[in-house]
Amino acid sequence: MRDTAIRNLRLLSLPALVAFSGPLWAQGYILDELSVRRLGDAFSGGAAEARDASTAYYNPAGLVRLTKPELVGGVAMLSNTLHFTGGATIASPGINGGVTAVPGEGNVTHQSKDVVPNFYYAIPTPNKGAIGIAFNVPMASTIDMPKDSAIRYQNQESSLVGMRLTVSLAQSLTDQLSVAMGFAIERLDLENTTAFDSYSICSMLTLPNCGTPGDASRDGRSKLEADDLNWGFTFGTLYQIDDNTRVGASYRSRIRHDLEGDVHLSAYPQASAHRQIRLVTDARLTMSSPASASLSVFHALTPRLNVQADATWTEWSTFEALDVRTTLGINQRQPQHWHNTWRLAVGGDYALTDRFTVRAGIDRDPTPIPKAYRTLSFPMETYIAGSLGASYAFSEALSGDFALQRTLPFKSQTLDGNLVEQGGESRGESKGSTYSIGAGLRWRL
Repeated sequence: MRDTAIRNLRLLSLPALVAFSGPLWAQGYILDELSVRRLGDAFSGGAAEARDASTAYYNPAGLVRLTKPELVGGVAMLSNTLHFTGGATIASPGINGGVTAVPGEGNVTHQSKDVVPNFYYAIPTPNKGAIGIAFNVPMASTIDMPKDSAIRYQNQESSLVGMRLTVSLAQSLTDQLSVAMGFAIERLDLENTTAFDSYSICSMLTLPNCGTPGDASRDGRSKLEADDLNWGFTFGTLYQIDDNTRVGASYRSRIRHDLEGDVHLSAYPQASAHRQIRLVTDARLTMSSPASASLSVFHALTPRLNVQADATWTEWSTFEALDVRTTLGINQRQPQHWHNTWRLAVGGDYALTDRFTVRAGIDRDPTPIPKAYRTLSFPMETYIAGSLGASYAFSEALSGDFALQRTLPFKSQTLDGNLVEQGGESRGESKGSTYSIGAGLRWRL
């Protein structure tokens, strides 16, 4: 009986293993909210502005422009809403040829408020050089759906968090040109919990009193936990065209993660029994932080008014598949169809007084996912977002940054799973909206 249960759990848990992420949006699973100052201008001049220690991440070549050691720290709160209208179907093989369990149709709403920290430290060195340290969370995605929702067999609860520490060295080659290179260490943690239909286990084992298909009170659970630590590199260059204009370019390499962990499976084989079938198996899957490259320009129109622009390329095509492998034989490969994107942003700032500066920006971030392949995990349409920000100097050494970004609402048709190959699917319309608020401090030592 146990061998049969294991075989059936292999089939029933397949849709659950890889539906592991959801809203905490930028695009895909990469976050933009890594600096409060950058959030305020819609990330429009990251590789060229180079006016605080956050350039240690956006373009470390800009570190040479800082004349004193400097600390920058901040947090961004992301508020997301995802509303799904539709239904889900589960193929639940029965004793007499098969039963289709339909959890039902309806509306499901996910709301989250997530806090993302960042920290940057810049240290000038002799001979026009600098050292930069950056800590942030460039990868994140979370979701928490009701346990009795219509889509619980496709996506229920998950968390994907990537924390990165980057150390960079910058050097001025001439009065106009500087270059830098950095080494990045990134840890990626993944947790995912989804449900599957216990009725199928009971009926496949030809047990009596199986209950009814799609009974949420007796759902089985599949919980995947995995993590990995790996490294990559970054480099950048900054060129000062004249006193008012500079151009910067930066590149961050792909970081491949071979995650290792466990899958915990549990199911109730009979409606009248409280004893569960429990299994644990080792699990492996591969994901990556995609490579990206940015080109930015900064120009001071007047001593108080600055404008800037940015184009950032992201190599999403390296996200080829979700490939989960376990020692128990619960394996699945879901090919992805993502393509590379270019995000464009423009912005600027204006010093109202010697202490108070305001900024604004707008950006357009195309979705990497074709319409036919959007899921509840990744329902994104092209984003258009507007930002407002401000800085206030409390003293010569200490200043504060504040920012707000609002992304225009989007909607898209989503399809999760496959009824024939994976035993379950959900179809419907997903509507999403998000805004970000940030606050931080800059301390010149």
